[in-house]
Amino acid sequence: MQVAYQRQERRQAATTHLVLTTNLLGLNVAELETRVTLELAENPALELETELRCPRCGRPLENGATCPDCLKREAADGHTMIIEVPRPLHSHSIPDEPDEDWTASLARSVPLRDYLWEQLAPSLETEAEHVIGAYLIERLDEHGYLEESPKDVALYLHCPIEAVESVLERLWQVEPVGVGARDARQCLEIQLRHLAESGEGHPLALDLVRLAWDRLIAGDMKGAAARLGVQVGDVIEATEFIADNLYPYPAAVYHDGYRHPTGPVERFAEPDVIIKLRDDGNGVKRLVVEMVTFSPYQLRIDDLYRQEADLARARAESEGESPPQWAEMVGRASFFIKCLYQRNQTLRVMMKQLVGVQRDFILKGDRYLKPMTRAELAKMVGVHESTISRAVAGKTVALPDGRIVPLAMFFDRSLSVRDRIRDIIEHEERPLTDGEIAVMLKAEGIKVARRTVAKYRNALGIPPASLRRRILTIHPGGER
Repeated sequence: MQVAYQRQERRQAATTHLVLTTNLLGLNVAELETRVTLELAENPALELETELRCPRCGRPLENGATCPDCLKREAADGHTMIIEVPRPLHSHSIPDEPDEDWTASLARSVPLRDYLWEQLAPSLETEAEHVIGAYLIERLDEHGYLEESPKDVALYLHCPIEAVESVLERLWQVEPVGVGARDARQCLEIQLRHLAESGEGHPLALDLVRLAWDRLIAGDMKGAAARLGVQVGDVIEATEFIADNLYPYPAAVYHDGYRHPTGPVERFAEPDVIIKLRDDGNGVKRLVVEMVTFSPYQLRIDDLYRQEADLARARAESEGESPPQWAEMVGRASFFIKCLYQRNQTLRVMMKQLVGVQRDFILKGDRYLKPMTRAELAKMVGVHESTISRAVAGKTVALPDGRIVPLAMFFDRSLSVRDRIRDIIEHEERPLTDGEIAVMLKAEGIKVARRTVAKYRNALGIPPASLRRRILTIHPGGER
């Protein structure tokens, strides 16, 4: 029985390690800095090394320098070099005397998925529940909704539907309340039940949402009142309560409300990856990929805290008790450092494969982007497709031509086709119709339908042939 318990404990640790590593993988460089700062603030066993160290091997570095040892190791590759550039922790400093506001300002930058997991995880008891909870949070859309039904989730995870429903009900109760609902109606129902349990509900609002939703969204107060058997004034009062106290999109509340008063900030000026073209003087041009990240070697566990924690655990074990919560901080600190290292390692391997495939796109432009899916890259790296999706989302790349583009662009199958359509129209002798452009592309081996050409042309902001012809009639010889 003891062996079975230890095996379950190891599986639990592996699952938790995967969840934390995946969460860290989804952070861009600015978000990662905030996450590390928050962990330092919350865990007294974790300390920050003031000396800057290489994220890959831990060698001490000067500020702004790269590791010579890792540089030599990467130089063996004649085409691509992957360099991990350590980011010093300077944007957020931990004050000597903590106050009430500085931790709140840090929390505003925590990604929604991490914020949800921090609340949900303590209520999950088994390994299976951890897997279900992580999956549910991962599958939320931009509104905070879960489009998949509990049955679909259960089939995908090969678990009982009752287990999925149990975890989902706990997810509904975390902040922002209503996240994980399938649509706006269920989201409002969850919030109304939550308010009712806390004694702040409205006697008619829940029935209005549950039984007269179609009348409510149509603004038909009389119809809603007739269906519920109440006065129109009661329905209007309930509607005002809903408008004043509920929110249909939980994710928007997180980003734009009390967690993020100024809204999310896009940080395209600070790329996560910088790709440079370097000529070694012998006619060999190398792509140098600089990954800006935080070094796990800048974090360490306080020696005194570790010793005291070991004594506390030994004492608790001898007395048949659980170790005190503060003693578990040492394990949490070690766990965080390992996950941070794994996060950097996964990104490095991913970028090496991706840059190798898309070398022509990086050097020559959009026309040369090779069709590639996240699933194909995941197979090359040896990870799940969802891991690649998390690693790509929200990150940006600085290309050698000076552009800063989303990393997701490397998987945009339509990019090369759109670039070719732009080129065809720029060099047309007369305005070509979408059908004619589709025929030209087919002759080049690019099979796209006329309506697809029209969609891509609209995305490029180029008017149709009839309007281009009219422009040429008004301004002959002018720019299209």
